[in-house]
Amino acid sequence: MHRINRLSFILCNINNEDVRDITTDIDILCKDISADYEILIYSQMGVPGFNNNINHVRHFFMHQALGRFLPAAIRDGLRRASYDNIVLMCNAEIPPASTLRNLIDGLRHYDLVLGTRLRHEHYLRMMIYRWGWHKLMRCFFRLHVNDINCPWKALRRDRLSKISYFEADDTLVHTELVTKAWAKGLRIAELPVQKYYRLHNPTEHFGLGDVLDNLWKLIKLKFQIAKDAGRHHDESEFHDKWAAGIDLTGLQVNENFEAVTAPENRYAKEVMGDIRNKRILDLGCGAGETSVFFAGQGAQVTALDISEQMIDVTRRLAERHHVKLNARVMMAEDMDLPDNHFDFVFGNGVLHHVNRTHAYREIHRVLKPDGKAIFIEPLCYNPVISVYRLIANTVRTKNEKPFKFRDFKVLQKLFARVSHREFWLAGQLIFIRFFLLERINPRKERYWKKVITDAARLAPLYKRLEKIDRFIFKTLPWLKRFCWNTVIVMEKGKSKSPPPLVEQWMELAPDAFHLISQTPSSQPEDTPALL
Repeated sequence: MHRINRLSFILCNINNEDVRDITTDIDILCKDISADYEILIYSQMGVPGFNNNINHVRHFFMHQALGRFLPAAIRDGLRRASYDNIVLMCNAEIPPASTLRNLIDGLRHYDLVLGTRLRHEHYLRMMIYRWGWHKLMRCFFRLHVNDINCPWKALRRDRLSKISYFEADDTLVHTELVTKAWAKGLRIAELPVQKYYRLHNPTEHFGLGDVLDNLWKLIKLKFQIAKDAGRHHDESEFHDKWAAGIDLTGLQVNENFEAVTAPENRYAKEVMGDIRNKRILDLGCGAGETSVFFAGQGAQVTALDISEQMIDVTRRLAERHHVKLNARVMMAEDMDLPDNHFDFVFGNGVLHHVNRTHAYREIHRVLKPDGKAIFIEPLCYNPVISVYRLIANTVRTKNEKPFKFRDFKVLQKLFARVSHREFWLAGQLIFIRFFLLERINPRKERYWKKVITDAARLAPLYKRLEKIDRFIFKTLPWLKRFCWNTVIVMEKGKSKSPPPLVEQWMELAPDAFHLISQTPSSQPEDTPALL
């Protein structure tokens, strides 16, 4: 049985007049069960009142795009919460004390406990709405839940650590949370709730237009969840197989940043300058050559990759070169890392593999205010590279999406300054030489690796081609879009305006709370799920 001795309560858009009562009830309940606790209150319309005699309360006021408040509040609450046992209350009146106690008791046996509403002032409408929604859940997700949108939930964050980012808006965020938990095989239980929260304008929830709109959102959510899950599985499986065939003695470390045929990395190194004692995040570290190089230069390196086998290779390569780094398995879209922590975030060929919307937000979050993100990414315009990508389908994944110049406009909305520099235009003749003259099969050997391993042999030819590139870029700059790679430099700085889909926080009344920061560890239980 899982022990409940520490609790985090996340309150989102609770009525101002109810906040004082709920904080008092929570304090009495937690003293009764001898549990430490904290309360995180998220407000969209203003600052809620609270009981000044109770500690452990934090207030956050959010600026969010329409329909994005709940996903952002829940996501940030899951990240900021000090404890893994969490009670979530959204857009609701305060629940009865007995309901709170039952939700908490459910966490002793289950990973996610859902409230199931039994009554409603508009009973007939509510029953029709719930019946239709229940059928849709069974049709789209094969999920048997009676009331998926009940605003009262209790969950164990350690079990939901990989699903704390959301595609949905306010309408479907509860649906997405439960369906992702179901897909992960978590143990879910339903708790009957006698009291149902009031709807401020009940007719808005049952109009035909709203039903059709929610149905369309549900269809998009279904395909987006399936797409993300499929991409993560494919990327992990592909790179695990790649890692199994890697020979550590063949990995180039210093050559990656010093070879004449590595102009992108040399430029990135120039942008970063002296990295001694700097905190660097190597996102999508692969076999770890870049991570080991940075660590050898005196940086404090954190290496992330979605592939467990690649992380294992990175650790063994670090041991071989006698450097220390922190290598972890993690997704770019959902990084379990502190805010404002890194001086640099670096990635080589990463962003065109991931969900960029979520990855951009996470990169922005973990960077220090004066930090920079540097990414080397392929462009999509050159026909030579496009043909190569079609042929080399066994050494790359099917989910890749090379960059377009218009993608930089999205970054400019989030980061204070964005610049990019292109490489490898005339240099692509080396690829043609590999294929036509040297008969190197692109399905069996990675050309972008071979230009590094064969740098000494290719140096005379590449230097001449690089001079041609400089001349072309000076006289015909519009041809830059036909290059192979671009190096994107993003400076966090101070955003020009609150960007869409990105949390903008203002903490209020800092002296009004006391934060307990220790996070307990939880052990898995073998209790069967009710659902």
